[in-house]
Amino acid sequence: MPDTDLVVIDGNLIEKPVLRDMHRIVAIADRIGGMVVIGASTLIDVRKFDAPSALTEMPWLQELNTNEVSDWFARRGVKLERPLIVSQMPGNLIMQAVRRGDGISYTARAFFQEDIRAGRMQVLHSEPATGIYYLELNSGIQRPFVRKFLNWLEQNAETFTS
Repeated sequence: MPDTDLVVIDGNLIEKPVLRDMHRIVAIADRIGGMVVIGASTLIDVRKFDAPSALTEMPWLQELNTNEVSDWFARRGVKLERPLIVSQMPGNLIMQAVRRGDGISYTARAFFQEDIRAGRMQVLHSEPATGIYYLELNSGIQRPFVRKFLNWLEQNAETFTS
């Protein structure tokens, strides 16, 4: 691999968190990244979902031709006793349906950040380190351009979620 300050893979994925001041990157990632199970406040109402298994009774909205929901339950060790209620549709329709209260979904927090802040959506489960981008920097002194980029990223991280 060439000696570079930033590694960009597949055109935009920057991965492998190896960094002297990792706390700074984690702080940025917490503001711009992560995956959530989310639902409209009108659907969730006052119900509490302390365990992932409690979400098996809810209607789920999932992107066409994916297994996100069953994979999410499997990663949490939930054994499904009966089939889930899952409606599959294109991603742009999922966002509208979740906002209407048609069901819950596993999605990027950034898509619903404003709705979360406004109280229209509730986060039922959160995975802050999933679906985020990492920066990999060489050890040693960073070039001025790299420092400038990191400063810009930190200042604009909140903008990316709106």
